[in-house]
Order: sequence, then structure tokens, then C-alpha cells
Amino acid sequence: MADSSPPVALVTGATSGIGVAVARRLREDGYAVAGLDVVAPPGLLPEGRGTEDGLFSDFWVGDLTDRAGTVQVLASMFVDTPPAVLVHCAGWTPFGEFLAGSPDVDDRVLAVNLAGMLNVVRPVLRSMVAAESGRIVLISSDAARVGVYGEAVYAGAKAAQIAFAKSVAVEVAKSGVTLNVVCPGTTDTPLLHRMFAEDQIEKRVRANPMRRIATADDVANAVEFFTRPGSDYVTGQVISVNGGMNRVD
Repeated sequence: MADSSPPVALVTGATSGIGVAVARRLREDGYAVAGLDVVAPPGLLPEGRGTEDGLFSDFWVGDLTDRAGTVQVLASMFVDTPPAVLVHCAGWTPFGEFLAGSPDVDDRVLAVNLAGMLNVVRPVLRSMVAAESGRIVLISSDAARVGVYGEAVYAGAKAAQIAFAKSVAVEVAKSGVTLNVVCPGTTDTPLLHRMFAEDQIEKRVRANPMRRIATADDVANAVEFFTRPGSDYVTGQVISVNGGMNRVD
């Protein structure tokens, strides 16, 4: 008898901003969504067995920069079969000029945005390659493509994600696994409002050709394309969700 259970989508950074928008979209598309984040979602059931609202079927609260812990959790979550989809949304950065920065903060930015991504992707990708099926989408940043004032180390780490995705996509293409990247421009998320004053955000709105910044759902739309059957011949590609901006100020 065929397995009637829904395919699983794993989303990191799943409890806020782009991550939760992606989780909702994938849930609407019929996936059972497993989440990973350093922050617990509302209504988390005991032992991470989903959430009261049904958005997540499984959830792990932990730091993705903990390599051993991350690999162990992923191995236990997907002991029988890999997720059909992995969307890596987890990311973090402070705002400040590079020359005024701290090496300790630099290390944390690189750990979250680069090492954390590797810690998640490698074990999941291995299981996808073995199954000869899977979709991976990395949430990078338009800062990675064009640079941005005050986020130099973050932009560098996100640029590394793009180069990584393009390289690994070639490695695993024959297995039927795809790996693509979505690069949001300025996006209306809680992190944005923690980083910038409202007048700074309004400046970005005025500078955008569409006279608005992205919503998390705008980004989820691009992610959704890479997870749908019609994109199975698309790999190693980058989509910017930026309203037509050629430069991030």
C-alpha cells in the first residue's frame, strides 16, 4: 500500500519573518512542515511534536551553529526518509561599519549565516541524494549580489551561500536534487524593525522603484516556485525579490 502521508518540508529560521511565511505557504501546499529555530514557535507541543495551530508537524529548538547537535537532530527527524524540501531561512546580522566592528561579532555572523547553513545542508543533502529526490532553497540576500552599507560581513557570508549553491547544484544534479537561491531585498520583518529606525526604513521605501519594501509573502512566492513540480529542471539559480532595485543603500 502506498504511503498516504504528506511530504515533509523542513524550514530553518521558521518562527519569524520570512521563515514563518514560507512555513505557512508550504503547509498550504500540502506539506507537513518541520521547523528548526533558536526560538520556539507559539503553542509548541511537548517534546517538539508540532504546534497547537497545526502549522508545524515537528519542531526542534536549538542553535544551528552547534554542528554535533544539529546533525544529531536531523538524523533522528529523518531516520526513515529525507524531507522532500529544505528551505534554509535562518540568518542574523547587526548593523554597523566593518572598521568599527568586533571580530567576535564577525565570528557569530559567519557562524549563523555560513557554518549554520553547512551544518543543515550536508546531512539533509546526503539523504536526498540517496533517495534521488529533493529540493533545497537557500534564503540569501540581495546584499550578497550588490553589497550594502553597514552589513559587510553578512553580505560576504550570504554571497558565499550563492557560490556554494551554484557549486553543489552541479555536484548533485544527476541525482535529481535541485539547489537554488532566493535573494530578498529589504523585507518587512521583525529583524528589519530591530535593526533600523522607521525613518531609515521609509528611506528605503522611497528609493525602491515600486515604492515599497518586500513582504515576507513576496519572498515565499519565489521559494514556492522552486518547490513546485514545474521547476524540476531549474537548479543552481538565483532569484532576487527586490522590487527592481539595482543597488541596496
